[in-house]
Amino acid sequence: MRSRLLDRPSGSASESESQALSLLRSEFAALSVDSTPPSAHTVWQRFLLDLRSHVLNDDPRNFLRWKIIRCAMSAEFQDFVTNEFKVLREDPEWSTRWEPALQEPSIGNPCAWPNYRARSASYTSGNTIHQCFHLRQFEHFTNMRISDFSQILEFGAGYGSFCRIAHALGFAGSYMIYDFPEFLALQRYYLRSIGLLEVTPGEQSSSISGYSELPALTAALARPALGRQPPGRSLFVGLWSISETGPGFIEQFFAELPKFDAYLLAYRRNFSGIDNQSFFEIWQREMAATHHIVEIEAAGSSEDRYLFVSSKTELMSVADHSN
Repeated sequence: MRSRLLDRPSGSASESESQALSLLRSEFAALSVDSTPPSAHTVWQRFLLDLRSHVLNDDPRNFLRWKIIRCAMSAEFQDFVTNEFKVLREDPEWSTRWEPALQEPSIGNPCAWPNYRARSASYTSGNTIHQCFHLRQFEHFTNMRISDFSQILEFGAGYGSFCRIAHALGFAGSYMIYDFPEFLALQRYYLRSIGLLEVTPGEQSSSISGYSELPALTAALARPALGRQPPGRSLFVGLWSISETGPGFIEQFFAELPKFDAYLLAYRRNFSGIDNQSFFEIWQREMAATHHIVEIEAAGSSEDRYLFVSSKTELMSVADHSN
């Protein structure tokens, strides 16, 4: 009830949002109905069909209220979000970093978090709290900041929320996303509407780019990273998405990619019959020689796990600097 009372009226779309909306619909109309790769899990094949229907038939300005989005990629009022908000609020950098990053644009009409309203009358949502908490935990366990990186690859970026938060916290490098074409289009709509992407048909930002095919992604990763930070400091982000692929795809994907300096991962031990626990146990053993790994519970469930991974070379560099 309190969340409904805090709802913001949609109002008129800005010029940039209107342009982004027009591009979104044209991009979806141009997608082939059989573009979903066979590697996609059947759960996601159904989600993609639902998303197509919504974009072409409903108002995308309310996409964060669609059932498909709320079920698949948007934490809202779960108990673990309350605990995550408490951790953020008690962090020494609450007022300088986390509270500013929580301020959420109205794009998509997110459900307001009922237990918070800033002095500036800004709002946040449960999903934004959840995304900020991921980063807070990663920084706490690796002693690295998101702004330390020159390159980020996010596997399955939802609607672009983590990308927005990373930039709000000072990331200024090359941001790459690997996702289905439908979600890449949705992410472009969101990021264009908030000003992180240019509203230019047929062009990609020099710093934010999306890929739906593995060969194109690996070729892009071979190019030098952009940004003001030292080159070569790279971060891989996969928040549950990496463990929700079709059988065998996760093994192929990691085999094709170079090693990253750090990883922020979250996964469910068993997803629709796929044994992710066994895969990540093997993956950790293979990474142990070069990387330090912390595994803890995620989202208040023993079935969900975080992996915070940082290179041992990076840890030695931090230790030397502190001495």
